[in-house]
Amino acid sequence: MRNFIGISVITVAICTTPEVGVAQIEVATPSQEYPDPQCTRPNIKLIKPEYNHAGNMADSGAVGSYNSKVKAYNREAGAYNSCMHSYIDNANGELKRVQSDANDKIKQITDSANARLRHIEGKIANAVKDANEVADEEAVAHK
Repeated sequence: MRNFIGISVITVAICTTPEVGVAQIEVATPSQEYPDPQCTRPNIKLIKPEYNHAGNMADSGAVGSYNSKVKAYNREAGAYNSCMHSYIDNANGELKRVQSDANDKIKQITDSANARLRHIEGKIANAVKDANEVADEEAVAHK
């Protein structure tokens, strides 16, 4: 009888406490938007050479023009690469901040849940002890 009461008390305590395994935390809905890079892509047409009908560069003026276009493209490509590296570095920094915030919140939830579980386990232990004492008193009274 004594074990039955103890088990019954534990079962009732667990069944009537649905929030035991549920974390009670306010979760903010994170913005699903992260800005796209605002980097201007280099103009690939600047490095496409212009050929005459024979398949050769038209003249020295065309070569000079092409070289200046290549220089312009190289400047654009350099600016684009710098911009993209900056964007990626900033995005990685934001990623690390989000991960750190999430880990901090998970630790808070875990600590809070463990404290609640210890408190509830203490209550269950006290209830089992009390139920066992009642069972012992009933056994003595029936003798």
